[in-house]
Amino acid sequence: MAPGCPQQSRSASPGQLSPAARRNLAAELNHRFDPSTPLPGARDGAAELARARVFVTEGYGHSSMYVPSTCTEQVKQDYLISGAFPAAGKTCTVDASPFAG
Repeated sequence: MAPGCPQQSRSASPGQLSPAARRNLAAELNHRFDPSTPLPGARDGAAELARARVFVTEGYGHSSMYVPSTCTEQVKQDYLISGAFPAAGKTCTVDASPFAG
């Protein structure tokens, strides 16, 4: 353990969330055409949490970092800064197709 770092509770095993953590709204961002985590899998994962929502970007690939979307970046900022999450059903498009020449 590094000096100055708080020690992890021995009562919680890796992968377990405390009841308090499960009450917080979790945002799961997913591309509609994600080959690593297909959208049904993202929705199944979100269903495992007490309060989670899946936000869909109409794009390709596994990470929103590699397929730019100004709209999705705004969703991330709103969520991380103020806890705001877009209305159910809202999606974002990508700024350009990853397959554009």
